[in-house]
Amino acid sequence: MACWYHKQKSSSPCKPGRGLSMSIPIAFLLCCLALPHQSLFAQIVNGDTIAHNDSIPYWIKLLQRTTLNLDAQWFFRQINPEPREQYEDLLKKQLQASREGKIVQTRHYNHKSLEGLRIREVNIINVPPLGESKNETSSFQAIQQTGNKIHSDSKEAQVRKVLLFQEGDSLNLYQAYQSERLLRGHKAIRDAHIFIERDPLAPEEVIVWVHVQDYWAWIPGFNFKLSQPNLTLHNNNIAGYLHQAALGYTLGPDSLQGFNNSVSLHNLLGRHATLTYQYSTPRVGSYQKISLIRDFFHPQAAWSLGTNHQWTNKHWEHVSIFKEGTQKIPISYRAHEAWISHSLAVNQINPHLRPHQRLVASMGFFKKEFTDNTHFFHDSLRLFHQQELLLLSLGYSSRKYYTDRFIYDFGKTEDISQGFLLALTGGRDFGSNPFHSYGAVNFGFSRHLGTLGYISSGVQYGGYIKKGTLSDGVFKTSLTWFSNLYSFRGTYHRTFIHGGYTNGINRKTAKRISLSSPNGIYGFNDRERYGKTKLYLNLENVTYIPKSFHGFNLGVMSYFGAGFLAENHNDLLHSGFQSVVGFGLLINNQYLDISTIRISFGYYPASNGNGQSSFRFNPPGTYNLRPADLHFDRPLIPEYN
Repeated sequence: MACWYHKQKSSSPCKPGRGLSMSIPIAFLLCCLALPHQSLFAQIVNGDTIAHNDSIPYWIKLLQRTTLNLDAQWFFRQINPEPREQYEDLLKKQLQASREGKIVQTRHYNHKSLEGLRIREVNIINVPPLGESKNETSSFQAIQQTGNKIHSDSKEAQVRKVLLFQEGDSLNLYQAYQSERLLRGHKAIRDAHIFIERDPLAPEEVIVWVHVQDYWAWIPGFNFKLSQPNLTLHNNNIAGYLHQAALGYTLGPDSLQGFNNSVSLHNLLGRHATLTYQYSTPRVGSYQKISLIRDFFHPQAAWSLGTNHQWTNKHWEHVSIFKEGTQKIPISYRAHEAWISHSLAVNQINPHLRPHQRLVASMGFFKKEFTDNTHFFHDSLRLFHQQELLLLSLGYSSRKYYTDRFIYDFGKTEDISQGFLLALTGGRDFGSNPFHSYGAVNFGFSRHLGTLGYISSGVQYGGYIKKGTLSDGVFKTSLTWFSNLYSFRGTYHRTFIHGGYTNGINRKTAKRISLSSPNGIYGFNDRERYGKTKLYLNLENVTYIPKSFHGFNLGVMSYFGAGFLAENHNDLLHSGFQSVVGFGLLINNQYLDISTIRISFGYYPASNGNGQSSFRFNPPGTYNLRPADLHFDRPLIPEYN
């Protein structure tokens, strides 16, 4: 079988021309042998299928099977040409679809005639993570080849665990797309495509080709924030098993210096369960967390369960009325959480509805206990009392996905969620004396609106019920919108809008919020101003420059953010106005397969509240407006942030 990218067949990536040049003489010889069977050969050339027949020589069956594999390889090569050649074409194609208000649907819906056929084979093909650019210099190609050799390809057995189908199953096109989406959503995998072909030797069977391109495993990370630089080293695919590990070190103030490490093991408990361990050791305090989670990984998943365990030691800044200045009080606590959820397809009740519309029931338990802190001061506000929450959520969730490009990445296929969510949560806090009830409601909506772009919104309301009134409550709304891709004077643009409103209801004095990122103004990191209610709005425009240089693609971003922060919602618009304006560059390389590099500058008028302005290099929070995936796999509690 001629296969240019299948590294399990060859020790080094095959050249595109090499596989074809070896196949031509072999195919020619087989064609000569097939001349006595002219009618059969005509069927092969015309692409007709041949039923099982013992009278057909095996070498003719092999010829037709080889022709099928060559076509699949050529097809994949055609849709994945050199990035330098395709980048502007991708922009033009996406622009045309945006002008027409169309959603770029998955090609699997073009194979409806194959629905229900038996899957004869599932072939996994690894594409080199750094590509193979025949248009570049020999030194550049040497770098690519060396990087590809160092990289460990995702192992076939691990890729099969992500798939929702296997050999012998009946073909389900919906599961084929969801498998493709799950592969693309994995941290170790850059892109994935699934191709389906009818088996020429058995018309009632199909062959599935799964093409996977990994991220290069070893990725260094740098955050050049002047006050708090951070260095990290990630391995996104340990030995090809799709596991991740990260080692990081943060500089800056003494309280923040230290290591931040994490390890994630995927595809446990059979499939789609993830075990994560995080460990942070700043000079002041420490943090450990271990979790095992299996969520509703696709819209028709029936069960979700998980558990979290966290140990934290830190210092809490306390303003004393008896002593001048701020006291740093050591706080230690343990938090434990466990939940189980079940999802039921609505079409089992009403056949006219669709399988991705689900009724969800979720039950969870959360416990948080503080240790060794009560003797430092009198906790009159009960900020550090023990919590034992038993919660139950009931809701309706409908979600599906469409594919798009040039939203958060340069030309990569992106799966965008759209749907509807309504959930009611109730429970009891057994850690308080007397016991308190808890209630919350969550609503969410997202949809692609044709030529009007994409919109996502949400409303959350909840809190404790004490003596008939809501206490420690929160009311939140959010809105996210981004346009379709549009062109202006030879460049391509996409505009983003994100805003939100948060109001604390009868909150304790010490529990307050700020306008800091990510739930506030872009790059805003003012830890001196706090309040109980806030209103903010962010605008961002990204310009994609169609030309490439050695695979490097450039984007220019400009952004504006503004917000209000107050102690009471009635005084919100009369409080201090905070804003930011900035610009920057986005740099991406399709050959080197590195994360998008962002270089930006922000100007903050009177950002510190005393009339002084400031400039900031690489402020956090820009270029990451990602709408929420509208589903829940555990009881929903609105966060106050």
